[in-house]
This record gives sequence, structure tokens and C-alpha cells, in this order.
Amino acid sequence: MRRVINLLFIEFKGYRPKRREIPLDGIAKDYDEDRDKAVALRKLFEGIYGEFNELSFNGPSRIIQSYWKMEKRIGDIECITEDINNFLQEIAKDIKNDKCFSGILGLFVSALVNLAEDNEIDLDLNNIDLPPLMCLGCSLPEGKRLTIHGTVGSFAGVGLDGGRLHIIGASGPFIGAKMKGGEIIVEEGKRKPGSKVLRIYKDKGRANIFVKRE
Repeated sequence: MRRVINLLFIEFKGYRPKRREIPLDGIAKDYDEDRDKAVALRKLFEGIYGEFNELSFNGPSRIIQSYWKMEKRIGDIECITEDINNFLQEIAKDIKNDKCFSGILGLFVSALVNLAEDNEIDLDLNNIDLPPLMCLGCSLPEGKRLTIHGTVGSFAGVGLDGGRLHIIGASGPFIGAKMKGGEIIVEEGKRKPGSKVLRIYKDKGRANIFVKRE
């Protein structure tokens, strides 16, 4: 009888069933990969951080020069919107007690945005424990749209180069300094019927401010 049974199941000899994957496995894997990318970006930022100081933010021209230095230091990097938001969550765990921190981090994030694969990027700063970041949207190129939810620091959109910067929240001074073209929109809070929207354009070397109701 045993021999008969063995003959019936001989085709299955050496068979190893495939491990069944459940959705949670994929979620856990994705989480680990996202976490690894955020940590990698944090280490990259920390390695670059010491190369900038107060002089790096001594006026819009110096800021733009510092931005190109930052972009060169970052080099070729593959990231998407989710990676940048995860990085901001990660870096918020260890805020440096340095008055240049918000500027250096703002330039770093601006470079990530400009180098990212996505042409439309949304950053949510409302639920992240960070000081208002300076220089967000620096040198934003044509074809890129950056939407920021939350309060940003000074020099937002500095050197804007044809892109579209949309800030849903408050902005610091010197917004759009040295912008070459493109559009900056600033709204207070979430958009509501009849809300005021500031549109800032570059015109003959000056930024004109228009208030429009939408």
C-alpha cells in the first residue's frame, strides 16, 4: 500500500511550495525602503551641512550661488515627492541649534525638488516640527510646480527660473527676490471661495504684486 501511495505522489518529489505573500509583506517592504531612503538623504544632508555658514545667506545673489554649490554637492540623485516628505519627517527628529539651519535645509530641499523625477511636488510642512525654512523654491526651473502647505521663511522663490511656486500658508520677507520668471502664489490658509491670492511676477527687473480674488 505504501508503495502505491509513493508512486501516486512521485511527481511531487522535491516540490517546494512558494511562500504566500500577504499585502502586509509588501507594505512592510515599502516602508523599509522609504525609511532607508529618508535616512540616506539625512546622512547626505549632514555631510554637506558644515560647508555653509552665515555668509552663504548674505543677500539673494549669495543665496543663489550657495544653491548651485548645494546642487553640485548633491549630484545625481533619484527621488520623488514622497522621498522628500519622508526626509523632512526624518530630519525633524534632530533639529540643529544653529541659526543657519533653516537656510541650509531650505537650499537642500530646493535642490531635491529641482532634481526630482516629479514635475509637480507637494510638501506638507503643517505637521512637521521644523522652523520656517528659508529659500524654498530657490531657482525653481520652468516646467516644475512646487506646492507648499504651511509657513515658509524668508527668500522663498529666490532666483525663481520659470517654475510655479504655490504657498498655501504664510511667507517671510524678500519673497521672489532675483526671480527671473515664472509665478509665485501665496495664500493664507486653505483656499476658500473669495480668498485673497497674491500673484508675484517678474517685470523689468522688479517683482510686481497683484492681489486677486479666486
